[in-house]
Amino acid sequence: VIDTSALTFSPDSQHLLYVTHEKDGASIVVDGQRGKSHDAWGIFEPTFSPDSKQTAYIVKTHIKGGEVFVVINGQEGKRFSGKKEPWVHNLTFSPDSKRIAYVVTLDNERFVVADDKEGKRYKSVGWITFSPDGSRLAYVAQAGNGKVFVVIDGNEGRQFDGAGDLVFS
Repeated sequence: VIDTSALTFSPDSQHLLYVTHEKDGASIVVDGQRGKSHDAWGIFEPTFSPDSKQTAYIVKTHIKGGEVFVVINGQEGKRFSGKKEPWVHNLTFSPDSKRIAYVVTLDNERFVVADDKEGKRYKSVGWITFSPDGSRLAYVAQAGNGKVFVVIDGNEGRQFDGAGDLVFS
């Protein structure tokens, strides 16, 4: 079965990616070539890098209680599981396609994984964004006291009662 909601063209319009579910599991198909099959109930956020040379997606397994991981260019990343069902979202390549980051929700905490390195855990993490040259990463996080702040390259800024959009110059 082809998941038609996951049909994705590469930014250069030269490649097509989609998700398929078969008896042996779920996988992505890129340019007609089926990738590794995963014992998963779902593959989410399949995407190409901005230069159209890389792929990434999230796998949610059938394991009781849930297990989730990211696959980048066919390589499985760290598996996350917890007391509560884990989740990964906001899979984001840097504009130069050299870096990737995503948000993990694990138990009652959220954290950013950037370039395979886990960041500090927070009550909440908002949308993540890279600078135009891909060298910097920023996101809004919320502390246990309800205050929010911007985290740039792992460094926490001043706390506020609320935050808006983040924009790099």
